Amino acid sequence: MNNTFNYPLIWVEIGRPIPRYLQRNAKLHSILYPHLDQYLITEKQIYIFKKNSFEQIDFIAETDSLHSFLQVQKTFDTPQKSFWINTTSRFFYLHAATSQLGLNRLLHLESDVVLLNSKVIDAVLIDLNDKRLSYPLETPTLGCASIFAVRDQSILKQFLHFSLDNWQDKKTTDMTLLGDFANNSNNLVEVLPTWPSGTTNYSSYFFDAGTIGKFYLGSDARNFALPYSRRGVKQNSTNFVPDLLDLNPDLWKVNESDENAGNAVGLSLTIGNSELVNLHIHSKKIPSRPLKLLSELKTGFLSPQSEVWRRGSLDQIVLAERMVGKIKRRLGMQIKEHISFR
Repeated sequence: MNNTFNYPLIWVEIGRPIPRYLQRNAKLHSILYPHLDQYLITEKQIYIFKKNSFEQIDFIAETDSLHSFLQVQKTFDTPQKSFWINTTSRFFYLHAATSQLGLNRLLHLESDVVLLNSKVIDAVLIDLNDKRLSYPLETPTLGCASIFAVRDQSILKQFLHFSLDNWQDKKTTDMTLLGDFANNSNNLVEVLPTWPSGTTNYSSYFFDAGTIGKFYLGSDARNFALPYSRRGVKQNSTNFVPDLLDLNPDLWKVNESDENAGNAVGLSLTIGNSELVNLHIHSKKIPSRPLKLLSELKTGFLSPQSEVWRRGSLDQIVLAERMVGKIKRRLGMQIKEHISFR
């Protein structure tokens, strides 16, 4: 553990209160990777994770690029305007805050993503001659910042300029920007593989761009009429990941003592000879303890894919959100924002 490369782990939350599952996730990572500093960036503040909680250490100073982005008035093809603004603005806040902190090389994870292997990220970030961004693609045209490694702030700034130049298009989102930049930036992006392949720099490793964790550990219960975190939902990413409905679940292995993973518990998830580096847990049911995560992995990846497995577990938090919303409506109370308890 003492020989690991000490890069900072960055979380970004824009446009909403800090979710409880992020608090649990940060605690989980503090146990798995006690050598990594964890920072949280919001619209106004910068926090560091210490003693099981986030502590504010500074306010964000607005950069020219962040100011320019926030001034853009844009129409969208989708009713989710605030969502796409927030998911795209996070890169501008990420640059502003980490530049202010003097951080040139860093790893950004989305708040519902768990890092399973830090040694691979060591290899991604430690090459001082490599000045690229690294992230996976979900489809040939859509990128995903579930895991987003910055090797040099100057390249992140180039991505921000690219985003500003293309943001006015009403069909543009953070995912289309990431996809277009990867495909048109003359090798400024290292596309991380989302399935084992012998033709990449990571033939023994692959990354979750939002497909694998969703399939095996469950979808967000908010997306279903009955608030269950359904597993086995057919994915949209079969360009880069085979149809998981056709994959034999016996191929997966949950390992408890893989020293190569770089985490204090020795936890890893493999298929064949290849290891998954990160896991995108769409259900938001992220435990704060590694042993609980280990149990969830075994249930999701190793259990028979029966109807009970597919139904997943009841999300009691989402159920409570809906009950409170229903009561408020019956009382004639106006609900201006989505009720969120998680």
